[in-house]
Amino acid sequence: THLATQVEVPPMGDSITEGSIAAVLKAPGDSVAVDEVIAQIETDKVTIDVRAPAAGVVKDILVAEGDSVNVGQAVCTLEEGAAAPAKKGGKKAAAKETAPAAATGPTADIEVPQMGDSITEGAIAALVKQPGETCAVDEVIAQ
Repeated sequence: THLATQVEVPPMGDSITEGSIAAVLKAPGDSVAVDEVIAQIETDKVTIDVRAPAAGVVKDILVAEGDSVNVGQAVCTLEEGAAAPAKKGGKKAAAKETAPAAATGPTADIEVPQMGDSITEGAIAALVKQPGETCAVDEVIAQ
């Protein structure tokens, strides 16, 4: 049996208790790795990632983009240790098929976006995309 875990809105910093769901990046049935981003929350000061506390499969999403959420509120239910149903050819085969297309497509320099009033530097917390992977317009590649 697999343990069902509620994934909650994490603490967001000094006196910030609520925010708005900016993006839901996973859907029910999607596999997630430990620390993989499931959703993003925006406040007037910061953008916070809601990360998977364990590897597993998203059972259900309890919020929608635009919803107001509070620290500690459930965002989704994660079935820890479960695996998503296998797709024909598996993920590794699909990745190998798309890699050559990525290598032949146009490349672009991507600059660090504006981070807010008086913030001039920051640290990259996680890379969502790896070199050679394709990405769509407005898709998150780093956090």
